[in-house]
Amino acid sequence: MLWLILGLLLGVVGYWLVTWTRARGIRVTWYEYLIEIAALILALVAIQNFVASLAELEPQAAWILLALFGVPALILACVAGFMIWRRQKSANLIAKV
Repeated sequence: MLWLILGLLLGVVGYWLVTWTRARGIRVTWYEYLIEIAALILALVAIQNFVASLAELEPQAAWILLALFGVPALILACVAGFMIWRRQKSANLIAKV
């Protein structure tokens, strides 16, 4: 049931994000999408390992695996977000000149 809810949530959020960026005129390149997909995969692996390790009564392993896969997922997501933000900021500066 967890994966069904996560799948539905990811689909809705992904659709909303693409629609929102297009409506605002924010350009996202293919490699930024690729970085975000890699971050998403790492986050899903982190969630799966966390839930499975807790189900097997291994809380220490659960938290270690969450950190091992979750931190790189957050870093990749922040890198892609920063790249998009920086390009949008420079485009706004050029448009004002």
